[in-house]
Amino acid sequence: MSWVFLDTAGVEALHHQQIVRFGGSHGVRDAGLLASAVFRAEQKAHYDSNATVVTIAASLGWGLIKNHALLMAISASVWPALSYF
Repeated sequence: MSWVFLDTAGVEALHHQQIVRFGGSHGVRDAGLLASAVFRAEQKAHYDSNATVVTIAASLGWGLIKNHALLMAISASVWPALSYF
């Protein structure tokens, strides 16, 4: 199956859009942690032969939540990022 993944710029854009809409702190706390979280889903798809859309989306969400790469990431960016799956 061919997958299309969000990149770091896409997650940052979603984050910015949510902050403008609902308020909060703009910005990236750590670009490396953001890249790690975003590429976690891609790695899951490529290296787990049993990966499903649910497990891949969960991998992205878990990475965004655990890495704390974005300011206000839990409430502002995780759900919109997961909705793209």
